[in-house]
Amino acid sequence: MNGGSLFGTSPNNSSSPTPVNNNSYLTPVQNGASRRIGSSDYTKLPSSVSNGASSPATNGQHTSNGEVQHPLTSPPTQSPNTDQAQWSSAVGHATTGGKSGRVIEKLMSDNDRLKRELREQITRAEELQRNMEMYKPRIEALESENENLSHARGVDHALLVRRDRQLTDTKEELVVERERREKFEKLAQRLSAERDAAIHDKDREVGEHKERRLQVEAENDVLKTTIRQTKKMYDSRVSAQKFRIEKELEPEVKRLQKVLEEDKATMLKLNVVHEQQHQEIERGKALQQEMVAKWEEISKAREERLQLVECERREETERSRKLSVEMDKVVNDMRWVMNVKRNTSLDESGAGDEEEEEEEGTKEKE
Repeated sequence: MNGGSLFGTSPNNSSSPTPVNNNSYLTPVQNGASRRIGSSDYTKLPSSVSNGASSPATNGQHTSNGEVQHPLTSPPTQSPNTDQAQWSSAVGHATTGGKSGRVIEKLMSDNDRLKRELREQITRAEELQRNMEMYKPRIEALESENENLSHARGVDHALLVRRDRQLTDTKEELVVERERREKFEKLAQRLSAERDAAIHDKDREVGEHKERRLQVEAENDVLKTTIRQTKKMYDSRVSAQKFRIEKELEPEVKRLQKVLEEDKATMLKLNVVHEQQHQEIERGKALQQEMVAKWEEISKAREERLQLVECERREETERSRKLSVEMDKVVNDMRWVMNVKRNTSLDESGAGDEEEEEEEGTKEKE
């Protein structure tokens, strides 16, 4: 049952409820009749009626046995001294001015006043009885509503406990998510440092290979120049001395042929060295291309890992935002429940409060 139905307010409205008007339940007897109402009568009256009847400042005083004594509101009595010449049916005009006449007049006026008060009390008692019959369905409805509100308060208490537990779990999850995010940030920093170190090492290796390639190319150029110069020198020497060799000594020709063969062998060796140097240069180029490809692969893997870390960080941020929104919703629900509880406690006082506390204690023990 909605806790705000008693005051005519909705659960979402946190404004103060409209209190029940106590004067609507007051009867003429409660406003001044000389009647005692026991504690059993208060259990059947609504809280507003019992509050209005037991207030010492308005309607009555408490007695030692828990009942309420209401003061008499007698009409103003007419003093016998106000009109000494009033005629009395009992004694006539003869003794109205004497002491006995005044006593008789006072007794008769008291008698008339008491009769009027008796008739008023009877009328008020009958009216009170009619009012009690009329208020009985309303009192029963209020008692039913009070039970429903007590049940609703128990449900709200269980809801608050569940919300507190959910809030605690959410806080723990938030701490775990924060630790996980910090771990990912540290991992990203470590990967970035490793990436920078790998890039630095590969750049250094590429520089070394470039220097080695330049050195090999310079040596190859020197060998080619030497070969050309040697070949040119021997060709010129052979062409210059060929005729003389043919004309002169045969041994010298043979010796020169031998030298030429040796030079050819040297040329072959130089060609082999040249081929080896060329192969070394090709291997250097292949190694350079392999290192560049490996560096590009490492860079691509680094970019993919960074994108993965960024995606996970965004997911963690979104989950944290959703948890924050859910926490705000839980806090708002708790505030609404606390407002409902505070509103439902406004119409409870006196004996009604004690009975409600006993019921709450019994329910909590259960």
